[in-house]
Amino acid sequence: MKLYLKIGRVTALVLLMSVIPVGSSDEIRISENTSDQGDPAIYGDIIVWEDKRNGNWDIYGYDLSTEREFQITMDTSAQNDPAIYGDIVVWEDKRNGNWDIYGYDLSESIEFQITTDPSSQKDPAIYGDIVVWEDKRNGNWDIYGYDLSESIEFQITKERNLPGISSSGSTGPGIYRSTVSWIENGKEELNIYGYSLITMRKFQITTRRSFKEDLAIYGDIVVWRDRKYTFPEIYGCNFYTRKEFRVTEEESWKENPAIYGDIIVWEDKRNGNWDIYGYDLSTEREFQITEDASDQRYPSVYGDVVVWQDGRNGNWDIYGYHLPVAEAESLDTDGDGIVDSQDNCYNPDCNIVDSRGCPRDLDGDGLIDCEDSCPTTPGTSVNLGCPVSDKDNDRINDEQDACYNPDCGIVDSRGCPEDTDGDGLNDCDDICPAEFGTLENNGCPPSARGSDRDNDGIPDDQDGCYNPGCLVIDLQGCPKDSDDDGLNDCEDKCPLETGQKSNNGCPISKPHDDTDEDTSQTTAFPRGTLIMICTLLFCIFLMLYIVAKRGIAESIREYLILITFAISVLLIFILTRDEEDFRRALISIAGGIIAAVFVSVIIRTAEKS
Repeated sequence: MKLYLKIGRVTALVLLMSVIPVGSSDEIRISENTSDQGDPAIYGDIIVWEDKRNGNWDIYGYDLSTEREFQITMDTSAQNDPAIYGDIVVWEDKRNGNWDIYGYDLSESIEFQITTDPSSQKDPAIYGDIVVWEDKRNGNWDIYGYDLSESIEFQITKERNLPGISSSGSTGPGIYRSTVSWIENGKEELNIYGYSLITMRKFQITTRRSFKEDLAIYGDIVVWRDRKYTFPEIYGCNFYTRKEFRVTEEESWKENPAIYGDIIVWEDKRNGNWDIYGYDLSTEREFQITEDASDQRYPSVYGDVVVWQDGRNGNWDIYGYHLPVAEAESLDTDGDGIVDSQDNCYNPDCNIVDSRGCPRDLDGDGLIDCEDSCPTTPGTSVNLGCPVSDKDNDRINDEQDACYNPDCGIVDSRGCPEDTDGDGLNDCDDICPAEFGTLENNGCPPSARGSDRDNDGIPDDQDGCYNPGCLVIDLQGCPKDSDDDGLNDCEDKCPLETGQKSNNGCPISKPHDDTDEDTSQTTAFPRGTLIMICTLLFCIFLMLYIVAKRGIAESIREYLILITFAISVLLIFILTRDEEDFRRALISIAGGIIAAVFVSVIIRTAEKS
């Protein structure tokens, strides 16, 4: 379904001017049937209206570029209050006994029903893919919407017990881009509210207490009829700045304002009959459009063309008027608040712009503010302009993450632990992640029973841990931690003493090897040095003792040598902790034996001499 009809400024003006003479003050008659035609709406070259030529109200249309009139609805019930955007026309329809909202695609000549609720739905408005209307399904008038691209209906206003809602021409909401507006009947007065389809939040536009009717919206401007004074006046408000302004000053009856760009039009009874008047926001100048003595009512404006229903022929017809050059020069074709003569960018889908009329990107993240859900905070396009948060560090941002699993980083596109072989055990816990297995076999197939993939002596089907780098294990096949200091015995330099990881598993007060080879020195002697010193001291003691006691019996001397040797060996084994210590111990033992033998030989030689 083609939902958008994008017409360039120049093309649109050329087509329109080919029908209505440029600079001419002449009005043109659009419909010439002698029955009543009323409530027109215009978009681009297409004008649509409600028509009673067939005895009931139907929807008809007219193409300014081809000067061709065409019928849209054929049903014999009533179809009223049309609205148009691009190729889509919407209206309220009573064919089902209640008022429903229907639509028609001009590009494909297809009619379709939008609402099906048995209550009343009336006064539709459309912009882009979004249709909005007022709805009485909850007993009071609420605002509902429908996304044509997604075929999804949604509720906008949810407050209960509202006495009523009024807006846009008679009663109903208005919509422009992502903003829906309406007049809400509060406890004491009518005020105008808005709703952002991007943030899905309601906001108040006007706060002044007065009776408001007939709302219309374009860009960041809403206009309405205000009953603050004896005669109603046309007022406007910029809903970004919340600045309210008065458009008309004449003491006369005024109704049904419409707005496009800088041009506001309405019907005015200052001359005794209803005429169409206009106001240029850029020049702050009011001007009269129709001068006929009959009534002209329900104006609509697009570009530099104004259309209305006209009673000059005794019935209601549709007429049009091409705005003079003075008004046309102040046109804002893309509705971004920058007149065409100063606008550097044609962006009809975004009215948050810079001074050049180009879409603004306040946070500089590459996503324009109209599409950025966090316009003041840099973010990513995949997160609608908001920063990405990933609390479980699985590389899936939290808004798209269906699972919080900080202990497993092997995840699928939803952020949940991956199970490659589909055996019910995620890859983080599966010893055989590519082979379908059983939970009892740690994810490995039954055929893998008896295998030992980590070579720790425990079969895989009984192995609680896959640890190919450590063979000092417990009964479950997991690395053993004898001293319970959090460092397994394969990595612990003092596996029998509770220590700290920063000290390689040894107590802070106990020296250990410089395993990280950072050349830092400990304050105590290495164990190997202590071993050698102990052995040497005992040998020296023995030698001195024997020399001092030369008269001692030979057997006693031998016993002393053996005792000294035994004590040396005992100390060596007590101090030995690793292979390096053992190597030093062997050297010390050998040295002790040689020293003892040497001393004994000296003593024997001395005694013989």
